[in-house]
Amino acid sequence: MQQTYERVVYGTAHMMAPVFGKLSDETKHPWGKRRPMMAFALILVVGSHAVLYVASERLWMSLYLVGLFFAMIAKNMVIAVNAAFLTDVVPKELSSSAASITAAQAACGCIIGFLIQYWFADAHVKYTYLIVTFFFLLTQAIFFAAAREPPTSNIGEEGNDVDSTTIADEMMLNAGENLHEDEHEDGTFISARIRSGKPHEQEESQSSAEPEAEAEIQDLEEQAAKKGQQDKKKKKRKAVDLEDQGDNHNHGQRGRGQRGTSTTRGAAATATTTSTAARRSIIELLKESWRESYNALTLSQDYGLLAGVRVVFYSACSCMSMFLFYLRDALHVPTRAEGIRQLSVVAILSQCTVLLFAIPASLLLSEQQSYHDETGLQRVQTPRTQLAEGTRSVALQKTLSFLGILAQIFLFLALVIVPGFALSHGPDFLSGCVYVGGILYGLSTCLMAIGDMGLALRLVPAGVGHGAAMALFGPSTTYGYVLGSVVIGFGLSFFKVAPDAADLTSQHPLLSGMQKENNDAGKQVPGMGAAGGIDGDWVPAYKTEGYQMISLCCIMLCILSAVLLYLVDTPRALRASLSVVQNYKQDSERVVDEESPATSNDDHEQPGTSETEFAADDHVGEFHSRVGRAGNGR
Repeated sequence: MQQTYERVVYGTAHMMAPVFGKLSDETKHPWGKRRPMMAFALILVVGSHAVLYVASERLWMSLYLVGLFFAMIAKNMVIAVNAAFLTDVVPKELSSSAASITAAQAACGCIIGFLIQYWFADAHVKYTYLIVTFFFLLTQAIFFAAAREPPTSNIGEEGNDVDSTTIADEMMLNAGENLHEDEHEDGTFISARIRSGKPHEQEESQSSAEPEAEAEIQDLEEQAAKKGQQDKKKKKRKAVDLEDQGDNHNHGQRGRGQRGTSTTRGAAATATTTSTAARRSIIELLKESWRESYNALTLSQDYGLLAGVRVVFYSACSCMSMFLFYLRDALHVPTRAEGIRQLSVVAILSQCTVLLFAIPASLLLSEQQSYHDETGLQRVQTPRTQLAEGTRSVALQKTLSFLGILAQIFLFLALVIVPGFALSHGPDFLSGCVYVGGILYGLSTCLMAIGDMGLALRLVPAGVGHGAAMALFGPSTTYGYVLGSVVIGFGLSFFKVAPDAADLTSQHPLLSGMQKENNDAGKQVPGMGAAGGIDGDWVPAYKTEGYQMISLCCIMLCILSAVLLYLVDTPRALRASLSVVQNYKQDSERVVDEESPATSNDDHEQPGTSETEFAADDHVGEFHSRVGRAGNGR
């Protein structure tokens, strides 16, 4: 039952990620778009961890679920906003370097976390919340001290991104408006231009009229509801007055009491109406946020496929969540505490592998940027040059992702084969196999993280806010882990070991001796109370065949993710992005011409004719300044 409640909490919390992405897109604050949400997440983490600390000490299940819910909300908020922040500030040609640095930072954090787990394997779980809270406060302090983000009103003037989202935000915000305030009007206009290269004025007018009609209907309904409540209050007061007139005993006191009751009931009805309206607003916000994030995934077919690659790949990686049981049941690690320590060592080896390969991979992919570093020329070049350099870069990123999937397939093959050697080899051989598996897992996730995140920063669709675009892509790893864990749990349920079954370690002299030695030491680890204790006698949970079946399923998931990655047409996505920028540039220059009729036509380039024509453009270097003039003119 507890696991069911936890899954409900996880699922509900993960639904909120698109909401945070959309809200951050619409945020207007001197700190910028993303940093206010990070500050709120900081407060939420501290509060939720305090609740979890108390719940773990008092063993209050309901309080634990409340703390877990808000902790997961804060986690999704940080993931969504952080991914959007990277998309805002990282130039597209530095996407590989940014992905490599992000992977290295995540590896450092994991190493610290697993070291803590190794040192405190016998300690109470409540201390984990204190340690995690301390490191979260430390990292957030570094973020707010080092990271800089332009105020919302200046986004686009100093922005590094050249896609149409940033350009559109710049023009609308310079005019004192927000691009996403009128989703139907501006969203339809941009989406239509992406698909056809031309604005659809009729669709724009129709979509802009729809929210006005809905608002009028909602106002009329609210007015009718208020009028009905007022009529009910009047009738109740009349009834009270008639009753007071016929009652001579304690008339004044009774009248006051009746009137107080009527007022209380009216206030309760008003509170109910307010609660209903608030609930409807929340539901509408969820629908709108998910709709915008869904549009971001479907607006670019390749971006949607890339998100699918991440979900499927990390669904396969979720088999590592059963690795603790795998160590005990398939490789016969004698105690749970020892299993936690071995798992921590494996995880540390895995993350050290990430650190070892992240920086060289970044340098390999950064060779495409050597021209910019040596010459110091502007990042924005002709569309043909952008397409050529972008195509080479994303080809390397895609290759890294394929290599990561291949390494993961080798790991799962090892998980299938190694249990057969468990009863014929000693513990040292088994430990060596486990450590090699950890290195393979680190190599796989490192290559995949650098490749797919670099591709995402390159291929983020134009026409939607970065928060909405990354709100589903960023947490997609978590979605994959949750989905895979559910599938794995369901599959293993068919391979449970009977409660009265003999311990598998008794079949081998070495392992049975280790088990007996640990059992003689005591049934409970010293220093542990009733809450959070770890038993020394660790009985098997699932059959070895179950783990082998799960590993084979994960191999199939890896193959599916490779197929989806193969279908990602990166040149097509790059061409679409550059075409949108060209179309928007033409529109912005037209606005400049209308606002400044005296300006000579020689100052502007001739507009292109189609999406596939990437003619050399001598004036692209002046692109940002022209868009700024267009925004100020509008």
